[in-house]
Amino acid sequence: MPSMPTTKVNFNEEPWVDLLALSGLALQQQTARVLRKLAIEHLQTSKTPVAEAFRAEYVAAQLGPQVNEFLKAQSKNQAWGTYIEATALAERFGVHLVVLPIKNGVEQEPVSLYRTENDNAPVIILRNKDNQHWESRNGSTLGDGNCLYNAFAQELKLISNQDLQIDNAETKQAVQQQQQAFNTYIKSQPKPSVVKQVLENEKARIAKLSPEEQQQIADDHAYALQLAVKFSNEAMNPLQTACEKKQPVPTHTGTPRLVHGA
Repeated sequence: MPSMPTTKVNFNEEPWVDLLALSGLALQQQTARVLRKLAIEHLQTSKTPVAEAFRAEYVAAQLGPQVNEFLKAQSKNQAWGTYIEATALAERFGVHLVVLPIKNGVEQEPVSLYRTENDNAPVIILRNKDNQHWESRNGSTLGDGNCLYNAFAQELKLISNQDLQIDNAETKQAVQQQQQAFNTYIKSQPKPSVVKQVLENEKARIAKLSPEEQQQIADDHAYALQLAVKFSNEAMNPLQTACEKKQPVPTHTGTPRLVHGA
């Protein structure tokens, strides 16, 4: 029996040992519910860099209470999962996360969404089709509004089983070349410890500024978040509920932003 990959979650324990024993639609539907709850709870309470940076975005714009409104909306079944929740899951599981955007059927440059501290950790690979549908690298992902979590469940199944053995030499070479490219993208991202240190440095720097300068930073940040809402609303219809309420939705939590009053 192959050894389990090195992650922050033990796949031999409950509930994963039972969930990942499932396959097909049962795997996706039952595991998706658990993953959505896990992602939201992680963003709400975790003291880790991604979760803290996510909450700090709202605080920086003096919109802290609205973070709970966003998370409440995203906790509902069939609420379309965003890059925020995807990154939160990667941090929670301690895996690297690479996204393959696909626009009008054409695969775009991969995006390294999260790099964990452990360079030897497994890599989750998700395909994002026109900001409408998430897929596992193997496809066949159910499009029921929970596709981010469905696809993540499929990927967890792959890495927990180490079910990536390929017999065809040509296909194997192509996969290896793709994996090398992914590794390059992953290494271009800062590790969580670096992200955390940058955030701390920014908070310390801003704390030394005058009240007027701090307010200007907060105002600028609020405006940037409002723009993020506008662009997210145009690109991803499933976020419309949150956007209609004018809730700021950060577009990326992997890169530190200015933090005010956090």
